[in-house]
Amino acid sequence: MDFLCFSIFENNWEEEFGDYDREEVDSFIVLNGKELDDDDYDYDDTEWGEEREISNSTDLNEITKQFEEIRKE
Repeated sequence: MDFLCFSIFENNWEEEFGDYDREEVDSFIVLNGKELDDDDYDYDDTEWGEEREISNSTDLNEITKQFEEIRKE
């Protein structure tokens, strides 16, 4: 089953580890042109494929706005 997953990730500096911690802020999955509800799939059992970055910003509000525009389409 092929699908698209759109996610917002925020990288937070973790002083304790001396590295960034990547945290998912929001996401949605599209299958056959329809957005799936969270209970329509098992996140842990999903086989994730290639990952592509479509936008990058230090402004979470800007990214959230872009994310919501994609979600409307």
